[in-house]
Amino acid sequence: MKVLKKYRNRVLEHYEQTMLKTNLAKSSASSTLIAAGLILVQQALTSAHLDQQLLAVGAILVVLGYVTNYLGDVHKVERKREEIDLLNDAIRAAGRKIMRDVQKSITDYLTEEIEKKVYDSLSEARKRRKRYKK
Repeated sequence: MKVLKKYRNRVLEHYEQTMLKTNLAKSSASSTLIAAGLILVQQALTSAHLDQQLLAVGAILVVLGYVTNYLGDVHKVERKREEIDLLNDAIRAAGRKIMRDVQKSITDYLTEEIEKKVYDSLSEARKRRKRYKK
């Protein structure tokens, strides 16, 4: 079953938006936050005296990185649901188009057959009438 071009473009556009927004935010932001947080934690632990503020900020950044990653995944799941709805719409539209085409083909065929039968019946009636008049 061929998906209509209109729906294909909508699905691809939706996918591109999801991938560009989510992957960029998720990958870049979460990796940067986690790396910065780990560097701060390492600095806090390796300094001459334990810097609790640096350690807290580093831990918060690591947690924010993981939260960003999680929220990116949640957003992807929501967008995937929307994509599935778009695909369902596309499949239904393609199915309706196929049904219309089949219905038109059947209607055309039946109309042709009925016309042929009517024409044959009328031809037979004319022949009988000619024979009857003789």
